Amino acid sequence: MPGTCELLIIEPFYGGSHKYFIDVLLNRLKPDTHHLATLPDCKWHWKARASALNFSQTIPLTDFSVILASSVLNLTELVGLRPDLANSRKVVYFHENQLEYPLQDAKDRDCQYGYNQILSCLTADIVIFNSQYNLTSFVSNIPAFLHKIPSIAFDTDRIRQQVSHKSTVLPVPIEFRLLPQVDAREKTGPLRIVWPHRWEHDKNPALIKRIVTQLAECSVEFQLSILGEQSSQCPPEFAEIRAVLGDRVVHFGYVESKVAFYRILAESDVVLSTADHEFQGLSVQEAIHYGCYPLCPKRLVYPEYLPDRCLYSTERQAVKLLAYAAGSVHSFRRRTFRVDLTPFSWDTLGGEYARILLPPPNR
Repeated sequence: MPGTCELLIIEPFYGGSHKYFIDVLLNRLKPDTHHLATLPDCKWHWKARASALNFSQTIPLTDFSVILASSVLNLTELVGLRPDLANSRKVVYFHENQLEYPLQDAKDRDCQYGYNQILSCLTADIVIFNSQYNLTSFVSNIPAFLHKIPSIAFDTDRIRQQVSHKSTVLPVPIEFRLLPQVDAREKTGPLRIVWPHRWEHDKNPALIKRIVTQLAECSVEFQLSILGEQSSQCPPEFAEIRAVLGDRVVHFGYVESKVAFYRILAESDVVLSTADHEFQGLSVQEAIHYGCYPLCPKRLVYPEYLPDRCLYSTERQAVKLLAYAAGSVHSFRRRTFRVDLTPFSWDTLGGEYARILLPPPNR
């Protein structure tokens, strides 16, 4: 006979923000109340295609009250392969969505990933998005996305309404009290800019290259830290930035130690984003926590929690704002303005997570 367990957590891509999210939850869960099923954070495309079969064979025969899975998993396939899971409350969490993913060439889009995410939403009881932008961009794109499928007609408005009805917004909670206090050096010398993102095309390395190249022509002093994980096919712009800026680049590459990473954030003045694909921006939020002034595009998720003074609409505007900060660095460092991240704290979000993930009444 199968046993019982309150919560099954499934993550086919256990790394980055996906791991961060689960680790925050695990820190709050009682022992022996959950089962964690994960796969390593590599070969994302294969995890999206094939992880359901793997999990169908490895998840124990247990009467789970609630299932929480990221949108990398094809939940529909898993429930089809494991019908014993069908009666659990099924929750899908979207860190990102494939209907809004920017491609270098539209011909490269594999519609299977977005289609899988739509199916998972229809199978789930609750769908959580980490931002309103994530929810809106996904739901609004469902009709146009499904219309790309040839020779098959769908009631796309009905599907969109079904997904929208069961969707809500809950950011990845940040345990600010658990973030380490780092021994950072006093901020002196030139303006320090940090760019802490994955080294992939959706973070727009071409834009960061143009911005810092133009900034170098403004006769102001600055230093740049380019952090983040590198992919196997690293965009050439990063090496080009290093060649152009020379010793102005003071950190270059992934930082293994989280304490060392947070120290670099704490020693920086501005956290810069150039992303074309961002649904919360954990690294930006962590940098804000450590005292950085955010400078981000006036699009994607950023207008949801950043005021206009922290947003730029054009690269020229970004260069102008950075040049001003670099040219008056002492007064810039004396600023009192801070972005309020309270809405992203566990203290704010924990109650709603508990309501969704705790076993349903009378079960």
